Amino acid sequence: MNISITVTQRQLSELLLNIAVARPVFIWGPPGIDILEKSEDFPNNGPLLIITDGYCEPLKIHREHAFLIPKGSNLPFIPKGKVFRFS
Repeated sequence: MNISITVTQRQLSELLLNIAVARPVFIWGPPGIDILEKSEDFPNNGPLLIITDGYCEPLKIHREHAFLIPKGSNLPFIPKGKVFRFS
């Protein structure tokens, strides 16, 4: 079952602490990256995996990270993190 919800920064922290420990959580878009980087409840040195189809604006990510994109896709910018591809 896939459930889609919209949360605030405060709600995201609660979601990650209570739900993400038992179920996978997908955080959509750059606001999600900003929220995680600023969250007091997310580890300061926790790496991020950004899953995208490659159609995204340049991102400013201030911690260790990697991208997961479909095989044959490219990011519209030069990434600082590693890029992994799937088919």
